[in-house]
Amino acid sequence: MPIGQYVVKVVDKVRARQYRIDNNEQSNAAARSYYQEHKEERLAYNKQYHKDNKERIKATQKAWRESHKEEIAAKNKEWREANKEAYAASRKAYREANRDKIAASKKAYMEKNHDAIKARKRDNYYKNHDANLSRRKEYYQANKEKCLLANKKYHEAHKDELNAYNREYHRIHKVELSAKKKVYNEAHKDEIKARRKSYYEANKDVLNAKNKEWREANQETYKAGRKAYRERNKESIAAKKKVYALENADKLSAYRKKYNQEHKAEISARNKAYREAHKEAMRQKDHDYYRKRVAEGWRYKKDPVTKKNRWVYVGNDEAK
Repeated sequence: MPIGQYVVKVVDKVRARQYRIDNNEQSNAAARSYYQEHKEERLAYNKQYHKDNKERIKATQKAWRESHKEEIAAKNKEWREANKEAYAASRKAYREANRDKIAASKKAYMEKNHDAIKARKRDNYYKNHDANLSRRKEYYQANKEKCLLANKKYHEAHKDELNAYNREYHRIHKVELSAKKKVYNEAHKDEIKARRKSYYEANKDVLNAKNKEWREANQETYKAGRKAYRERNKESIAAKKKVYALENADKLSAYRKKYNQEHKAEISARNKAYREAHKEAMRQKDHDYYRKRVAEGWRYKKDPVTKKNRWVYVGNDEAK
């Protein structure tokens, strides 16, 4: 373009701008009138222009947003504060109208950034651990039935996956988890005991039926487990039995007496069968016991009062 034409064009632009400034209302009215008369044409032109220059417009908008980020955020915040109800209503309406679109977008984003999201959630959870636990507990108490139903449905749908994950996690963190569990159990001993007791009382019949069914289906495993437990806790079990026997002596005596009366024939038959099967061993045992008592200065004599045989201590000198 020759320099003369360029200068004329610039001058015309300046004059046109100055004219619009001097005749603002008139210029605006003329512009509005022109827009209304050529609306469809203008819209078609704008649509075609955006279609032809899509990437360039996006790049320009992105660059502008990056350069005016703080200004945009401040204006948006100011508008939201001033129009809280309208903003909430518009968000709700948008979510309702685009539910599937939002769900698909979330799913795609989760799949693309799965590890990063998981790590961020974990960090945030442990950073706000106490607050999260408190909030979850409050929500659970307020929506107990809903939570239980949702948990049950989820566990049923992902049973195998959850079991495999739990097994693998416990295998990797076995020592750490055992230590944490031990510390927690020591700190909340009474609370855990009370909770277990109340749960057992509330679900007694169901638990007993389940336990019985499992024992019948896994007899060998159950017996081996009980045997191993008794071997590991021999001393503590003996001490507990001793304490229980002392505290409930009368009760146990009455129970034994009643049981012996009800199962008299069965007990006699069982004892007789045992004596027949272990005759020699029992005879040897009695003989050893007799010799031991005699060596200690005891004699098996008839009592002059009761006229029945019993052990009488005669002393070592007399025994010799």
